[in-house]
Amino acid sequence: MTETSCPSSRLTVAQAARELNTTPVRILMMLKQNLLSGKEIDGVWQVTRESIAACLGDPDSLTPKIVPHCKKSGCSGCGS
Repeated sequence: MTETSCPSSRLTVAQAARELNTTPVRILMMLKQNLLSGKEIDGVWQVTRESIAACLGDPDSLTPKIVPHCKKSGCSGCGS
């Protein structure tokens, strides 16, 4: 994966991973889960510095949440 530069208000996935001491895959997962804010521009995800700062202020946001598989039992916890 080639790292490109972003405007100063955003970081690449690789840069965000270094800031949060995690992996690029985890950053992409956090974007998908709306734990981080960002957008995809020309096929490259860019993460806002504000969401990185907020995440650094809340270390629990880096801990993956384990959700038991409910098999669509009607709990609507996962949105299905």
